[in-house]
Amino acid sequence: MKKTRLLIVLPLAMLLLYGCNARHNMLTEDELKDGWTLLFNGQNLQGWRNFNGKDTVITAPWTVEKGVLTSLGKGSDSTGYIVTQKEYENFIVSFDW
Repeated sequence: MKKTRLLIVLPLAMLLLYGCNARHNMLTEDELKDGWTLLFNGQNLQGWRNFNGKDTVITAPWTVEKGVLTSLGKGSDSTGYIVTQKEYENFIVSFDW
């Protein structure tokens, strides 16, 4: 009975530990080969700009916290929107809310 429990618990624990260490916001080798690009690098706001501005420095209330693009909730319609610096024709956006 104890061996059966160990055989069940050990793989589940390994899966849990692997899932906790999984790195998010990364492209697979196949995605890289196919030319995919990440819009957010998980470290800073490089590649983003204010919606109505041409400057690459974001003055809107956005920041990066623990690898997550975060709004501070202090924006308005004139300051709260950000867009990528590059324009993309064909894309798929995936994110957690």
